[in-house]
Formats: sequence, structure tokens, C-alpha cells
Amino acid sequence: MAEDSVFSRVNRGLLTARTVLGNLAFLIVLVFLFGLMIGSCQSIDVEGNPALVLRPSGLLVEQHSIGSPLEEFLSGTGQRQEVLLAELTESIQRATDDERIKVLVLDLSELEGLSLVHAETLEKALQKFRDAEKEVIGWGTWMSQANYRLLSSADALYMHPMGSLLFEGFGSHSLYFKDLLEKLKVNVHVFRVGEFKSAIEPFTQNGMSEEAKTANRELILGLWADYSAAVSRNRQLEEGVFESFVQEIDQKIEVAGGDLARAALEAGLVDELLSFDEFNARVVDKVGDDPNGDFHGIGYEDYLLATGGISAAEPDANIALIRLSGTILDNPDGTHAITPDSAREQIRAAQQDKTIQAVVIRIDSPGGSAFASELIRRELELVQLAKKPVVVSMGEVAASGGYWIAATADSVFAHAQTITGSIGVFSILPSVENALAEVGVQSDGVGTGPLSAALNPYGPLPETYARIAQASVQRTYTDFLNLVVRGRSLELADVQKIAEGRVWIGSKAKALGLVNEIGDLDAAIAHAAKLANVESPVVREFAPSVDLRDELLHELLALAPTPTNSVAAAVLADLEHKVEALEPMAHNLGAPWALCTVCTTLN
Repeated sequence: MAEDSVFSRVNRGLLTARTVLGNLAFLIVLVFLFGLMIGSCQSIDVEGNPALVLRPSGLLVEQHSIGSPLEEFLSGTGQRQEVLLAELTESIQRATDDERIKVLVLDLSELEGLSLVHAETLEKALQKFRDAEKEVIGWGTWMSQANYRLLSSADALYMHPMGSLLFEGFGSHSLYFKDLLEKLKVNVHVFRVGEFKSAIEPFTQNGMSEEAKTANRELILGLWADYSAAVSRNRQLEEGVFESFVQEIDQKIEVAGGDLARAALEAGLVDELLSFDEFNARVVDKVGDDPNGDFHGIGYEDYLLATGGISAAEPDANIALIRLSGTILDNPDGTHAITPDSAREQIRAAQQDKTIQAVVIRIDSPGGSAFASELIRRELELVQLAKKPVVVSMGEVAASGGYWIAATADSVFAHAQTITGSIGVFSILPSVENALAEVGVQSDGVGTGPLSAALNPYGPLPETYARIAQASVQRTYTDFLNLVVRGRSLELADVQKIAEGRVWIGSKAKALGLVNEIGDLDAAIAHAAKLANVESPVVREFAPSVDLRDELLHELLALAPTPTNSVAAAVLADLEHKVEALEPMAHNLGAPWALCTVCTTLN
């Protein structure tokens, strides 16, 4: 008893200490962030006629992601700094109507994750700025292919003489583990419906199937055609000039003496090669200089603060905007994902708000759990039954489970470059009985019925269970087809032809009837207002509830420096990314999944 008492007291002491330390850490973070906020609350003015400087640093997103700060800390990855797309577009829109701003400087050297869809959105905002007889000046050193898509739309584009610009094109690649799994004696049982559903191929083959190659080739060629056309249009290049440069890029660079910047200049991809001081002097001529001798400019974040801050939620909003981004999971796992509970919370809030007349769902997801997707889709259907139109706006990706959610909306909008479709279902179950036998371990036991053996994680998969799993996947696929038939008013035979797990770009999906219109988020909002007979749409964005502690820790982690990547780290990160695409299924082995892995591996 005395010993028990001692252990009890020690245990209570440890629990108390952990609680105290946790609260103390939270208090320190709170004070630290409060100090940062106080320091950032200084008055910012727009003096004279500065250039608006768009020099975003971090990963471009449509909605800030807050996962588990503890998991981020333990993994050593930290929280990547994020750049909100709405802040970039809002700053451009305000500057368009601001007589003080005549020049915009675009520097994307530190921006990551600029997709074709986001580039198109920002280009439209920049075009309105230019239509107001204002100038966009682009600048860069090492320009990535992704960022060049937007930089090419500048009135003048300058590059550092030692800069570089290469075009890798688009591709879809994956790692394949069949031989490894066979060496480890791991049996992989696959149940799928869909000729093109290639999500499970890395575990069952040594290379991409011909069906997957056919679908993926058509997808990336369509995306590249859009990219090439945009660059040629922006740079006013004659037909074939840009594509010739890309196809003969090694020869062009050799002719330029190995000078990548010179090769880009000679191809008409940039206007001039300027050093930092030369570029600064060029902009000084237009907007003047500051006390440090730099050109007179104001960063977009300071500009937003100086002109009223980020737009607050409108109290008289009549259109709800809900963003669903990430893999679709049955339950939260600490990552940025779509879960039924979080999505339904937002959807129900919009449905029950009497001022909201229509709901717009912005989807950016490669899919995931079919069950979770159905729960979210059904919640949207309840909004429709409440006489509130539901319009889907597809972002970069809205495929598999992402398309399942969209299937029965009143109207579906996609960008021309959106990756969508992938109407197919699969389930995957590994078993390790042979691997255990290889090291002298056997598993045996008894059960009450034909499925009892399925309870043994170390034995073979019962044939009875395999037949049930395939039947379940087939049923889920049939349900998927019927949802598309009903929601998009198509014939079953026509949907069967374009399903089978096949992935399409938005422009092709429009021709096939999978989406109603090609248009951006603004177009989807305008259409939702029209369906609801709303003359003056006012948008309120509904966001998932976030724990205050997680949000504060998230902000703190965002300030931490990110480790430098090595070649080995990059290879390991790529391997981890490929495996993680299917990792969530481990939480619910055997359940039907609607996931598009090509959507997560396209580069």
C-alpha cells in the first residue's frame, strides 16, 4: 500500500508538472505573439507615389492551414510560411483604384506553389491594373517555370545577368514498390473498379500501366498546351517560338555560351538583363527613391494595412463561401485535411444563417475516403433542400472524392487547367503471413465464422472477405456513377465511358459535361447570386473552428527558420510524399477510397 501510495503521488506529480509546463509554454507563446502584434501596430502611411511591391515569401494558399503544432514540432518540419492568395489579389485590386500607385513591381523569387490556376487568377487582377494605364514590372534572378507563367504577363520583365530560366515541362512520375514488397514477402490485395484507377499501381507493378500512361499523357499535354499558349500570348511571341526554345533548350544555351540568362533574352522571354543596382535605378526613374537609395515602394502587406487592413466579414452577407482543401479523411489526423465534421460544421452554419441565400464551395482536393466524401455531399444536398443553391468552384484539383462532393451541386465551375474527374474506386489490403513465415513465425487460431480469420492481422486474407471487399468497391463505384448521372443530368452509358478512374483537365471536363462552366471563383459567386435572385452579392467566408492554442503555436512555428534541403533530403521527401498519398487508408483498411494519386504527384 505504501509503495502504491508513493507511485500514485509520483504519477500525480508528473501529471501536474506536465500541465503546469504546458500552460507556462502557452503563456510564453501568448506573451511573445502579443509583443509582436504590439510592435506591428505602428501606423503605416502611403507616402507620395510608391510602387506597390509584390514580393511574397512562402507557400501560396487559398486558406491558411493549421494542423497539429505538436506533430509539426516532433517531425522537425515546422510550419511553412504561407502566402494568402486573397491578400495578393486584394492588394492589386486596391492599387488599381488608387491614384497614388502607378507602378507594380512583381518579384516571385521566394514564392512557392504557384499553380496554373492561381497564376491565371493573379494575371486577371494584373490585367485590370494595366487596363487602368498602370505599369507592371517583373524582376527575377532564378525564375522557376511555375512562377514564370505569371511573370511573363508583366509589361517589362528583367532578369539578373547571372540568373536562369529553364523549362522542364510537366510530368507525372511515381515510385513503384512491387519488387520490394515481393522481397519482403508482403502480399498486396487490391480491389478496384476503373481501368484508369492507377492509385494502387505503385504497390502492384514495377512501372506505369499503359492505361495510366495514356490518361496521364493526355492530361499533361493539355496542361502544357495551356501554359505554352499563355506564355506566348503574354510575351507576344510568334507561334512556335516558345515551343521551339523548350524543345531545343540545350542547343539554345550552348549557342549562348552556357549563359542561361542570355539564352532567355535572345529567345525574347525577358526584356533586358539588369544587375540589382541597374534594376533599382530603372524603377527609381519611375517612382523616385527612398532615404536608403532604393526605389520608393511599399510592400503589399504594409499597403493592405495602410488602406484599411484585410476585409472583415460583412454582417449583411448573402453568399456563403466555404473552402475545402486537402485529402478527404474520415477523422482528423493532425494534418491539413478535409473531414466530415469540420466541413459539415461550416455547411450547417451557412444553411442555418437566414441572411445567406446561396452557398459556394471551393474545392481543392485529390479525394480520399468515399464515405467521408458522401457525408459532405449529403450535407450540401440538405442545403439545396432548404432552397439555397449550391455552386461548386473547382481549384487546382477536384478529383475522385473531390468530384464526388461536387457531383450533385446545382452548378459546377472549373478553371480550364483544373484536374478533375477520376471517377473510380479502390481498396487495398496488405497481408504479411509470408513475411512472418520467412523468419519462422506462424499464426494460427480458431473463429466462429467465415470472416473470423479477417480479425487476425498476421494471417492470410480470407477469400470470403476478398469477395465482400470487391463487391463493396463495385457498389461504391455504382453509387458514384449514379450520383454523377443524377447531378449532372447525363446518361449512365455516357458517364461510364468517361469514368473508369480517368482524369481530365477542366476544359475537357466541360466538353464531357462533368462541369457546367469554365470560370474562376468570382464567376461561380456571380452565378450563385443569380440562382438565388440576389442582385448585389456580398460574400462571407465560413472557416473551420480552430483551437486558440494551436493557432498561436502555429504562428510561432511559422517564425522558425526552415532547414536547408540537401539532395538526399529531397529524395527522401519525394519518397515520403509518394507513400503518404495512400497512408490515410491505414486508418480504415478495406474501406472504399476515391483518390487521385496522379493529382498529388504531377509536377
